[in-house]
Amino acid sequence: MDPSRRTVLNAALFSLALAVPDWPDVVGRMGSAQRGARTRIGMSDVATVAAMTEQAHAAAQIGEHRSARQCLAEAELAMDRAESRGKPLGSYDPASFHYHTSQVRYEMGDLTGAVAAMQESDKLRYGVYRRTRVKERAILAERQLAIGHLEAACSSWQLALDDYPQVNSGRIDKRMADMFNLIAPHLRNRDAQALNERARTIVRTELIPA
Repeated sequence: MDPSRRTVLNAALFSLALAVPDWPDVVGRMGSAQRGARTRIGMSDVATVAAMTEQAHAAAQIGEHRSARQCLAEAELAMDRAESRGKPLGSYDPASFHYHTSQVRYEMGDLTGAVAAMQESDKLRYGVYRRTRVKERAILAERQLAIGHLEAACSSWQLALDDYPQVNSGRIDKRMADMFNLIAPHLRNRDAQALNERARTIVRTELIPA
C-alpha cells in the first residue's frame, strides 16, 4: 500500500476507534497516522489535506487541541499548494476542508469559528452532493442556534428543507426530528413559526411531533 493510502486508512481507523469502546491503542494509531502524513514519501498534497484534516478532527475529539491546530495548519498549506498548481482535488475539495475545519473548531469549543467554517463549506460545495448539503446545512443551523442566531438558523434549516424530499437518510431524518425540538421554545418568533409550519408539510409524518 502506498504511503498516502496508508495514512488516510490510519486516520479512518482512528476515527473509528474513538467511537468503539475498548479499541486498543487509540493514541498510538493517531501518532502513526500523523507520522505517515508528515513523511510525505510519494504523498500528494491532496492526500495530505485529507489525512491531516481527519487527524485534526480526531485530535480535537480527545482534547489534543495543540495537535489539532497544527494538523489544520499543515492541511491548509497543502491545500494552498494543490490549488496553486492547478492540481485536481478529486473527492476531497475545499468544501471538505472547511467542513472538517468546522468540526475541529466545534470540538475545541469555538462555536463561532465552527459556524464560519461550515458556511464557507456550504458556499464551496458542488451542487451534486445533495445529501451532504442537507445534512451539513442542518448541522450549520444547529450551531447557529447554539450561538443565539435564531433567524440565521431558521434560514439554514429552510435551505435544508429545499432538498430534503429528494434524499433518503436516517441521519438526516434524525436531524429533522431534532430541528422540531430545537425550535419548539422559539415558536413565537416569526421565522421559527414559518419554519415549523413549512417543515410539517415536507418532513416525513412519523418525525413530526404532535
